Amino acid sequence: MWQIFRILLRLIQELQEAVDDCYNLNGWALPKKEFEAAYLGRKNTSKYAFLDANARLVQKELATQADDQAHFQNAVPEGLKGPAALLHSVSAAIETYVPSRLGFTLWGCSRVTARLPLSSKSEESSYRPFSLSQSNYEDGKVLGHIDFLENRKLCVMLLLDDDGTELILEPFDSRFCEGAQMILPTNRLVVFRQDMFSYTYRACGSGAALQVQLVTQSHVPNTRDLRVVTVPSQLMNDHQVMVRSMACHYPGNCESQSGYWAVSTVSCDGLVPVPVTRWDAAQYYSAEEKEGFTYAIHGGFCNDDDVIMFDNDFFGISETEASIMPPAQRLVLQTGYEALRNAGVSKASARGLPCGVYLGDSGCDWPQLFGHVAGPQRALGSQQSIGGSRLAHVLGLRGPTLTLDTACSSSLVAIGVAHNALRKAMPEQVDPGILPHIKMALAQGCNLLLSPRMYIQYSGPHMLSPRGRCFTFDSSADGYARGEGCGSLTLKMGPSEVEAQECLASLIGSAVNQDGRSASMTAPNGPSQQQCIRTSMIESKLSASEINVAECHGTGTALGDPIEVSALRMVMQERPSPIMNTSAKTNLGHLEASAGMAGVLKCVNILKSSTCPSNNHLRLLNPHMDTNGYPVYFANELSDYGVKSGISGVSSFGFGGTNARGDLWGRCSRGARCTELLDTGAWVLQRQLFYDRVFHYGNPGPHASDQIYIAGSWDAFTSMQEMEKQILGEYRTIVRLGETGREHFRLLVNQDPNQIIHPGQALAGPRSLALGPDRKGKVASWLIDGILDGTGAGATYMVKLEWGFTWERGEYRIVTWEPCAQEAPGRGLPSSFNHSYSVVGSWTAWKCQEMVRSQYEEGVWITSVRLGLSGQEEFQFVRDRDWCQVIHPAASRVTRADVAIRGPDNFGHGRNWLLQGETNEIVTIKLEVLDGRIMVQTCYEKSKHSQEWQKKTMADIADPVFLISGLWNGWGFDVMTKAGEKSSSTKDPSDGAVFRYDLILGDDGIAEFQIVMDDWGGEHQPNASKWLPAMNPSLKEAQRRLYPNKPKAV
Repeated sequence: MWQIFRILLRLIQELQEAVDDCYNLNGWALPKKEFEAAYLGRKNTSKYAFLDANARLVQKELATQADDQAHFQNAVPEGLKGPAALLHSVSAAIETYVPSRLGFTLWGCSRVTARLPLSSKSEESSYRPFSLSQSNYEDGKVLGHIDFLENRKLCVMLLLDDDGTELILEPFDSRFCEGAQMILPTNRLVVFRQDMFSYTYRACGSGAALQVQLVTQSHVPNTRDLRVVTVPSQLMNDHQVMVRSMACHYPGNCESQSGYWAVSTVSCDGLVPVPVTRWDAAQYYSAEEKEGFTYAIHGGFCNDDDVIMFDNDFFGISETEASIMPPAQRLVLQTGYEALRNAGVSKASARGLPCGVYLGDSGCDWPQLFGHVAGPQRALGSQQSIGGSRLAHVLGLRGPTLTLDTACSSSLVAIGVAHNALRKAMPEQVDPGILPHIKMALAQGCNLLLSPRMYIQYSGPHMLSPRGRCFTFDSSADGYARGEGCGSLTLKMGPSEVEAQECLASLIGSAVNQDGRSASMTAPNGPSQQQCIRTSMIESKLSASEINVAECHGTGTALGDPIEVSALRMVMQERPSPIMNTSAKTNLGHLEASAGMAGVLKCVNILKSSTCPSNNHLRLLNPHMDTNGYPVYFANELSDYGVKSGISGVSSFGFGGTNARGDLWGRCSRGARCTELLDTGAWVLQRQLFYDRVFHYGNPGPHASDQIYIAGSWDAFTSMQEMEKQILGEYRTIVRLGETGREHFRLLVNQDPNQIIHPGQALAGPRSLALGPDRKGKVASWLIDGILDGTGAGATYMVKLEWGFTWERGEYRIVTWEPCAQEAPGRGLPSSFNHSYSVVGSWTAWKCQEMVRSQYEEGVWITSVRLGLSGQEEFQFVRDRDWCQVIHPAASRVTRADVAIRGPDNFGHGRNWLLQGETNEIVTIKLEVLDGRIMVQTCYEKSKHSQEWQKKTMADIADPVFLISGLWNGWGFDVMTKAGEKSSSTKDPSDGAVFRYDLILGDDGIAEFQIVMDDWGGEHQPNASKWLPAMNPSLKEAQRRLYPNKPKAV
């Protein structure tokens, strides 16, 4: 900020020079008359010219310019460099504060615009372009202007010589803000919300001024912007498979994705002498290579904590069973859950999830070490096939589960099988028989070194390196070094637009084949490797020139490396630029069954950085590798491959002859080539209806032929009701609230489910902005809350829509509603509808199970449940199978009768009533919903114990408790009071749903805070780092560790 102040001081001294330079500019122009108010304000009397001030141009500004001056811009004169720099410095400072203060993220700014008053009417006529014509729709001017109207947020204006200038701000919507009128002195900088206000600028004096507009991300990505990446054509469909998350535990303290990348980039390896916690290496070592001994005493080992420690309570496993479980299975559980959690799948949401588990595991020495252990768990501890199944069982995953063993290629084969399971069958294909409807898969690879047995076995044929390293591609290659570790990644099919922006990479091709009859069963087969690579490339429609990096199997053997490089050469040699060859084994050792997974995770990191790490221990290329005519670079330092998005291929070959290949595409998200937006092409489909309206009707907004329909929860969205048209753009109808006293609704244009007018979220209030019409509103709706309004069940409401468009304001939609003063019979009132209620509980796998309506009591639904082995069950209710209408308690696992009932709403996740009793005891659950009153009753058949919760109506309703937490109260909790209340004990529902809290700001004038509803214990913590001090130390530590049940968990 001091830099801004220094610029301001210089501006005072250079003010006159800046004004003179403004008058000496060339290229003055005026916008088209229709567009003028949006850019230069109402009743404009000034002209403008663009400065070339290195702005981040993100909008199509041709709409503002005269046709013959569309590409003219001035070099910044000396006197205007300071003011232009100030505007950009202020813009950059504003961008930092806007997300937390105003709730949106700025994408960039327009070019600096200079303004001067028009000298005469004749000058205005000379600068004024022709009015809008059909050609302006074809050349993009109209769409560019509409795009600007949708994304503009702030206007920053600097007055150079305008003493006494008048600025008038008038709100577009008076519900949200008030207008203002200001007289501004010279050298004043003004910032205002251009999306909320129209403005009138009346200059005095010379009238010289500069301005820029700050905008959010455009609906239509600008492919010329270096921050935007367009996905390749192979992914321009709903068949794309995205890598959503990763997790790993590898040698060299690689406990995370960032840790693994750090080890890769600093040319470090994680190979060490065998730790004494595994075995006494000296007892089995022989430098003379005696039979029954090993000459290799190094390996890549994970932290002992990863192998030894395990939070069995978190996974619901007894201590006895955990003590017999192979460490590999423990690591699979931990790493698999970490990957799922990184993908947004919690332990609760994993239950019943149709997610496949595909594990590459070639076994370990645990069954031989603990074969003497007796008991029923011995079989589970000794079975290699149980690893993936145990993870699915513990988390409740319902997808297919496979454990694959193809030796060194196991984990990459697992990824290929998962990829194949996720892909949709083409229309002419028959659906596969292995659960084809999964959209998510967890792929894993695991290998642990627990005894010297395999060291001794591999020393016989001299497969291991005596020096304990993998000298991949090097002339000194003499075998490989063994390593251990576990890696996991989650794959998702056809993710949403938001998930696509957050994905790490895309798996675009995979292939698996066999060597068949070759020189020997363990010898690599070059032609089969070539065919495997080509098959994956054919599937992903890739040419050799498109692949930037090859992650090689590269074990560092004298025979394997030349054969692999030769196979790559035959496939990749037709290319204009070199391909980079690298191998993770130079950092981690050969992880055997987990090697392919380590290569894939490394490739994801490479794509995220557009950088290829070096191959460790590479001094002189292996002379047996034929690279003639092969444009290749064996990286021996951190190397930028020159583009902001790329493709990397991974190869893995099992010593039994099973070859696997995977090709990944990804964009750079860190470093010098960092990008911010992925253009998936989804905007084409989303904006098609919008473009159709613009080209057919001349602008967005309503047309005379349009009719608006309303659909709502009062009849479970089973019908659409036509709204009454007052004039073009104004519609209204009457609705009646049902038995809950709360209903939500959305609006549709011409009964088209792809043209929905909706708010930005589910159950939005009357102040929420309306969006659309588009197809994204199928999960968003407005909520009429008769309980908080004091009207209750059966009340009638008038719902109104105001929809229009102007070239100054853009398209606007205003949805309001208010209670009818008296009963309004006839038009708009929905007929009676028989609603249904379902119980959702732990015994139903959290799926809706419809309750039985009582024949004797009005508004009563009944069901019963038999308690399971734990003697506990949780439940809540759902109206009409609509997850926006959940009836639930105000806290989690509720047994106390004094906890309030909430809903119907969409805040019920994790908030359930808890049944506790003896195993197999039958409990009857009764739900009564009548006239806005909700009652829940449970009755235990054996103990005759019953309990009741009630939600009363009108004046006796219990409002939600809102708690505020901030620095002024030590991040503790204070209760907010309802508007009109002097204390929390006096409540008047007619006051509306407004809660207040008064505080005094500190010296800096800033106070950060969070608001929590109902929950005194802080179970639903806001996602903000400064809120963490409000948690007790153990809870804060538990959140960091991911596993909250044991202090020693890692």
